[in-house]
Amino acid sequence: MKFRMKTLVLAFALTAMIAGCTTVTYVPKDPPAAKSEVRPSKPGPKYVWVDGHWKWTGHNYVWVKGHWVKGKAGKTWIKGHWKRTSRGHVWVSGHWK
Repeated sequence: MKFRMKTLVLAFALTAMIAGCTTVTYVPKDPPAAKSEVRPSKPGPKYVWVDGHWKWTGHNYVWVKGHWVKGKAGKTWIKGHWKRTSRGHVWVSGHWK
């Protein structure tokens, strides 16, 4: 029984550590200027617009269109953006706060 419990605790700890690891991609060249987009009609009063953005494919940037998402009660959408670092540009994903 103790062995099974130790194994489960170890498996949980390893899963948590792996889930916490993220790969950061540094892009050596500046992203293009954001495109101007026409927003379609808001699908409902609780929806929030997520701006379009440039996504790095490993070789070049491609445009990801903006879209509406259903809001989360008591949360604010923080838009994604490219952050310049000493190693290159890094995409910081949009998220709820």
